[in-house]
Amino acid sequence: MLDHPEFQSEEDPPNARGDESADKDGKSPVSISPISSHPQPPPTPPGSAQPAKEPSKWRDNVKLGIELLGLAALIVYTVFSILQWAQIRWTNRLTREALNGSDYTLQETLKKMQAQTDATNHLYGEAQKQTAQATILANNSAKQAAAATNIAGLTAKQFDQNQRLIESQRASIDVSFLHVLNPVTFSDLGGMSAAFSLAFKNDGSLPANLTAVRYKVIFVQWGDDLFKSPAQKQSELCARPPTADESRIVGVPTTIYKDSALEWQINFGTGRPTDSEIIKWPPPQRGDASPIVQTLRVYPVVVGCVDYQSGAMQNGHQTGFIYTIERVGENGPTMPTLINFGMNVPRESVVVSRYFFSQGKTY
Repeated sequence: MLDHPEFQSEEDPPNARGDESADKDGKSPVSISPISSHPQPPPTPPGSAQPAKEPSKWRDNVKLGIELLGLAALIVYTVFSILQWAQIRWTNRLTREALNGSDYTLQETLKKMQAQTDATNHLYGEAQKQTAQATILANNSAKQAAAATNIAGLTAKQFDQNQRLIESQRASIDVSFLHVLNPVTFSDLGGMSAAFSLAFKNDGSLPANLTAVRYKVIFVQWGDDLFKSPAQKQSELCARPPTADESRIVGVPTTIYKDSALEWQINFGTGRPTDSEIIKWPPPQRGDASPIVQTLRVYPVVVGCVDYQSGAMQNGHQTGFIYTIERVGENGPTMPTLINFGMNVPRESVVVSRYFFSQGKTY
């Protein structure tokens, strides 16, 4: 068995060489101890040495650290759970106390609302009573209003009848022309003077008290002014109280009785008319190449009014008048024409006429 190559070690060849040398030297061979019959494992290769035990310690340390961290996390979670549980209990206690307080407040609020509801119902009942009373009063007022309307209608009718009666009986002054008193004359400075008389008759049933006359003389220009200016000037004069610089008051206020007539003289003198008040006659015609001989004319107009009161009534009344002054030709009756400025007109040639378009306001 020892000679089997499987059980020979790598050291055998040197021993064999030693044996051979011993034999050659004549010495006895070296004894060899018996080899165990048990098989021996092959020797470990040089590069495959056993690892050291230090890596095993590192793993143990890491494992210990992880276990400590887990324990710390468990402790933290446990503490957090305890705190959360305490917070929940505290919150529940506050909620319970709040609910208890809310119940009390709610009960008090409901009591107040019930009291307000009762008061509102009471007020509603009182309002119903007042509404019923107001309805009764409204019905009575409607009846009274209807009666008042009937009375007002009767009063209005009676008032109209009274007014018509008063108007039919009150004083009413009518103005008419009587005759020419003086010729029309011009002064050296160009001022004009004339005189004529008017009749004021009371056609009403009551006397016309405080009767007074005021008037003024104007010179009207030819054209559109002829149709508008006299009525406008008369309205301006008689719409306001008289003033000394623009009107004349004839005599003192007097009384004209029913169906009586008084003669009033209109006697006046004016200054020289302005250039705009003097009319160049005949007016020039368009397209007329032939020369026209023009003369200077004037057109005097007397505007005025009669102011009076009817009986004892304080309301004032007024009758307006407008009269024009013209002349006729010297050789027989002709149509009235404008007065030549600066030329006197005999009394018999003076024509006083009512203004054709208006006599002014009468009320």
